[in-house]
Amino acid sequence: MARVAGVTKYPFRKMLRFAIDATVSFSSFPLRLAYVLSSALSLIFCAYLVYSVFMHFFFDQTLVPGWSSLILSVIAYGAINLVCLGIMGEYIGRIFEQVKRRPLYLVGDNTRDDC
Repeated sequence: MARVAGVTKYPFRKMLRFAIDATVSFSSFPLRLAYVLSSALSLIFCAYLVYSVFMHFFFDQTLVPGWSSLILSVIAYGAINLVCLGIMGEYIGRIFEQVKRRPLYLVGDNTRDDC
């Protein structure tokens, strides 16, 4: 469907920046994304740990020496780092909600006659 006002004068870069600002400004989801990423990274850590142990003890197959310990330590450090970032993000999100000073509830209708 064609636009009634013609072609937009807003460039793509500004529209993209506007969309990112709208996403980041009004929700704490980007701050909670660290928890999701740390969970995914922890699953990868556990899966590779099980694979390494399984290959070593049941198939007596040695992987490249030092590779498993290096990769497992890097993944574990990344997961711990993301968990800490998620905790800090939660604090920042809650501080942001408190700073807005919005009321806890809104009165929808006044039922008293003397007001």
